[in-house]
Amino acid sequence: MGALAARLPDRDAKFAVSMYKRSLGLDPNRPLTQESCGVALVVVGQYEESQHHLERALALGRDTAALRSAFGAVKFSMGRLKEAEEHLLRAVELAPSDADAAENLKHVKAARAQRKAEQAARKKRKQSR
Repeated sequence: MGALAARLPDRDAKFAVSMYKRSLGLDPNRPLTQESCGVALVVVGQYEESQHHLERALALGRDTAALRSAFGAVKFSMGRLKEAEEHLLRAVELAPSDADAAENLKHVKAARAQRKAEQAARKKRKQSR
């Protein structure tokens, strides 16, 4: 999920967040600004707040690969792997040549497979007691 973080140095992302919030204070109904703020918040690791802006952008009709990738990162950070995968699948659908989205999707699928294997192993150990 590091592809988003690699795009902006942390101080630049924090500055971007402050500018987007300022802009949203003037007009909270701008879907592109909601999306951009949400993506910048993902970069600085503020996932809970990011989710609010990304949801708002979707509600305002915005649906882009960047938005879905950011949403995938948010859900991944929350351990909600199935939802992360759904958002990343949509990102790849919207932008099939987006290598970052495809790479993040691969990581989420691997994490889901690992979680499933761990759950199966725990269940097996519990049954053998």
